[in-house]
Amino acid sequence: MPIKYIVLSESNHYGWVGGLTTLAEAKKMLKIETETFYIFKYDHKKTKPFQMKIRYPIGYPYYDGLSINEYTEEVFDEDDDYVIITPDDTCDNGSLILTHKPYTEKVNQN
Repeated sequence: MPIKYIVLSESNHYGWVGGLTTLAEAKKMLKIETETFYIFKYDHKKTKPFQMKIRYPIGYPYYDGLSINEYTEEVFDEDDDYVIITPDDTCDNGSLILTHKPYTEKVNQN
């Protein structure tokens, strides 16, 4: 079962961005004091591309920016605030797409 390390960070220009990384790189990122990275250890059990759902806002009290977070799958209600993380099929560099739910539905309804 492949283990993936997903790193999320907030950019001033692009908002939240995500990508795949190695365990060694993840540990280096946690030592950078000028930026906060949220790193998740994801045990990929499926043969299809992975999908993660995490609580929003990303960060405290849900996730720790000082250690690697163990990802556990959660079930969200329709009105819960969460982010869906999927691979970016247009890139080969391990980029991820973050979709904020239910925010996107509210914007699309207006």
